[in-house]
Amino acid sequence: MVSHNWAANGSKVTDAMALHLQAEELKRQSEEAYNKRNALMGDINESVKASRDLLTGVYRETPKVLNEFGFDVSNSVRTAAKKQA
Repeated sequence: MVSHNWAANGSKVTDAMALHLQAEELKRQSEEAYNKRNALMGDINESVKASRDLLTGVYRETPKVLNEFGFDVSNSVRTAAKKQA
């Protein structure tokens, strides 16, 4: 094969395989790190919710103050969903 010379490209196979194996190992490490992070997030989410609930009670007359604590308080008014018969 003139255009696809194995003498020139053959040595690239080893480099490509090494990079592939490295990428697979990094993917495994990444998934492991995400799993560890997710395991911690349950407790963190509960702490954030508890903080939000406390701040909502303290600032019930001025809920926009929660923005200063990192919460996103919108201007929309929550309405109850209508029950269908």
